[in-house]
Amino acid sequence: MFRRANQPILISVSLVASLSLLVVAGVSHGLPAVVTAPPQVAAQCPYTPGPIPLLLPNPVDCGSFYMCSWYGTALLQHCPPVLHFNAKLQVCDSPEHANCVQRTTAAHLQHHYFCPSLQCDHSYSCV
Repeated sequence: MFRRANQPILISVSLVASLSLLVVAGVSHGLPAVVTAPPQVAAQCPYTPGPIPLLLPNPVDCGSFYMCSWYGTALLQHCPPVLHFNAKLQVCDSPEHANCVQRTTAAHLQHHYFCPSLQCDHSYSCV
């Protein structure tokens, strides 16, 4: 099957969600550690019994999202490279269709401040 040039690229996040639930349940070994959400996202994760998890956009990164586990914990998930999370369709999608706007928060920036170096040949650049 071929995709037309103007059709959006849609990638289902159900496989990602299934793998994450395996990691949470302790069934899978050798996968990276699960990263949980910051408090503002975690507060939006209700208890959601059932086979379909609630997916929430990451407020500071369009290329990732949070999957609410059955017991209300937000788990960080990543879209494939160059794709953004489309909150409306609940899929990883092309940036022009995802309509994601990254926001920068003080909590996000706090890790980018450094004390000046005491060595003249060293400096820091915040991006």
